[in-house]
Amino acid sequence: MTLERGGQFRIRVSPELKEQVLGEDMEYLYSLLADFHTRAQSDSNSLFKQICKLGVGPLMLAAVGENIQSHPELAAQFDMFVEI
Repeated sequence: MTLERGGQFRIRVSPELKEQVLGEDMEYLYSLLADFHTRAQSDSNSLFKQICKLGVGPLMLAAVGENIQSHPELAAQFDMFVEI
């Protein structure tokens, strides 16, 4: 998930998401991501701040920064991810 300078919130996922998430969890994950999209339209900054604090549950924060290039392992994955 990224929040760009203009406030545009983007969600990118692994193209192998369906293989990485248990079938019974996919519906919940899709509804959560849809909720993120809806909430981002009204207040993307607050949503991004909330997501940056995730530490339990189905989504957990890997890293926070202002430049993905400062996290080479994530930058390599980011280019392969698809925007949803």
